[in-house]
Order: sequence, then C-alpha cells, then structure tokens
Amino acid sequence: KVAVIPSVPGVYEMPAISVRWWNTERDRLEYAELPAQRIQVLPATGIAAPASQPADPAAAPQPPAGMVPAPEIQGDRTAPGPWPWVSAALGLFWIATLAAWWWQSRRRAPSAGDARVRSLGEVWRDLKGACSRNDPGGAKDCLLAWALLRWPDDAPRSIGDIAERCELEFAQCLRKLDAHLYGREQGTWDGSALWRAFAATRSNRHTDDEDAGSELEPLHRI
Repeated sequence: KVAVIPSVPGVYEMPAISVRWWNTERDRLEYAELPAQRIQVLPATGIAAPASQPADPAAAPQPPAGMVPAPEIQGDRTAPGPWPWVSAALGLFWIATLAAWWWQSRRRAPSAGDARVRSLGEVWRDLKGACSRNDPGGAKDCLLAWALLRWPDDAPRSIGDIAERCELEFAQCLRKLDAHLYGREQGTWDGSALWRAFAATRSNRHTDDEDAGSELEPLHRI
C-alpha cells in the first residue's frame, strides 16, 4: 500500500501499477494491473492559496510520484475524543484491583504480630461467638489465628491445610466450612457441629502451650 498526501493543490499523475503473480489453478504467470490516473487536488476549504501559487493548476510544481510531505495542520486542533477518559478509567480500575488483591491477601491468614496480641483464650471465645452466630467468615478467621498459635513454626495457610492436621471428626467439619465458604455447599452453615468437634479436640489434647484454666463451655448452654 502507498499513501500519497499532496502538500499543494494541483494535478497529480498516478503511474500505472503492475504486479506479477503465479496462478496456481491455471499454472501460469499472470499480471494484476491498475491503470494510470490523474487526480486534481483543490485547495483546502476556507484556506486561501498562497500568493505565490500559480493561477493555473497545470503550472503548479509537480511532486514526484510516491509519498510527499503532509501539509501543516491549520486552524483548531482536533478534539482528543474519549480516549484520555478511557485511559484514566482503566488506570483507576487497575489501582482498585490491586488494592482489593492486597486487602484479600492480608485477610487470608493472620500475621504473626496479630497472633502475639491475641491469646488462645481470646481466639476460643471469638470462635465460639462466630459458631453461635453461624458466621462462616468469622469462624475461618478465628481458626486461622488458632492455627498460627497452635503451629507457630509452620502455620497452615487455609482451612483445608488445618483439616489435614486434625482428627477425623474435626477435619470433616472444617472441610464443610471450607466448602460453604467457597460455594461448593449450599444452604445455611451450622456452627454448632464445628464447635463441638473443636471442643472435643481441645479436651483430648493436653499441651504446655495451652492455658490449663481456660475451659471451653458448650456452645448452647442448657
């Protein structure tokens, strides 16, 4: 493709174009041709021709065939259109996406600093409250905080990782919670079963890092 942009008014001669190509269907050489053309270029609307411009278009200087310099833009510039606004909106969307990812990554697991502030007793009370409210998101946060205190050197990063390290009944409750959080299980989540399994796990385990005076009460006191 060749673009010809005339810089001055006048008559331009476009030479003929001939392209050779091989016709595979007829097995022979053929030519694709465009005949020569004459194009008369008029002055731009609303712009007077220069004083030195010849009156006769035929007497005007003829540029060589091919590409010629484009004329200088006259008058008001073209409006930028909607693209600056589109670019700004895309930039804001990218920033919002980055901020949302950072916030979710902060919520994925409690930090070591948070674990030092929250004791086991506080985590147990918060977990009991989340289970009594049937709050799966709150229960997940409490369980991750408990896991960080329970295994400080190699803390699980998800509910599924905690289930891999727990007893069968408690692990099943954890997997049901995980399925409910990520849409694999429908209906309302019941936290009572998880609390009972957690309490049973606590009563069956005696470790030095847990407070002997912290007793786990039943979820629903009778």
